[in-house]
Amino acid sequence: PLARMISKTSGIVFKTIKYSDNSLIVKVYTEVFGLRTYMIRGLNNKKSSARKGAFQPLSILSLLVYEKEKGGIQSIRELENVYPYRSIPFNIRKGCIALFINEVIYSAITSEIADPALYHFLHKTLIELDETEGHFENLHLRFLTGLTNYLGIAPRNNYSPANQVFDLQEGIFVSQPPLHVNWLDETLSRKLYQMTTQPGDADYLFVNSAARNEFMIRMIDYYRLHIPGFGEMKSPAILSEILT
Repeated sequence: PLARMISKTSGIVFKTIKYSDNSLIVKVYTEVFGLRTYMIRGLNNKKSSARKGAFQPLSILSLLVYEKEKGGIQSIRELENVYPYRSIPFNIRKGCIALFINEVIYSAITSEIADPALYHFLHKTLIELDETEGHFENLHLRFLTGLTNYLGIAPRNNYSPANQVFDLQEGIFVSQPPLHVNWLDETLSRKLYQMTTQPGDADYLFVNSAARNEFMIRMIDYYRLHIPGFGEMKSPAILSEILT
């Protein structure tokens, strides 16, 4: 039989797929192992710690898992929802931002190698979204620029009076628009530079929905150019309608 050990880890639910009436397949980004796929059985068993409600997308869990050496579908021995969200499920604007974050990370993060720094970035972002009472409308833009640092696609920090146009394909600031169409004008390029160097300035950089949506759409273009298999997204259209 395959060797397997019992390990404890925190995890964030990315996606659930119904397997049968009382079992689910769940994709979880774990602090200790990276992205993992778990089979959850016995959902209708009253003695089970697993309940369907525990596996809502972006749920933050404490897990006791059986880790098989050869990977594949793993199993969970015990679980606990360690941070029940207080506001995200009840605030439609926060819920739409959460939906957007979930769609981005499900498309962008595919590694089965642990990255605790990435895990803590995701965890911190979700807690901040849940706990912030006002001025969270630009949090997803800070998330998009911040996440590039953990995916290895961060824009090069070479903005200057000579380089004020951002080339989305090359990931660098250049002196004049390139010959292709994937670049940001000087206004958006400056905002991208400010977002990467001073993310706390997001609130005053994007004060209306038009500016917010334009930056979001171009950053998604950037992800699509640099992450293989990063597909079309549904949530930006919803988000642009809700965050007016």
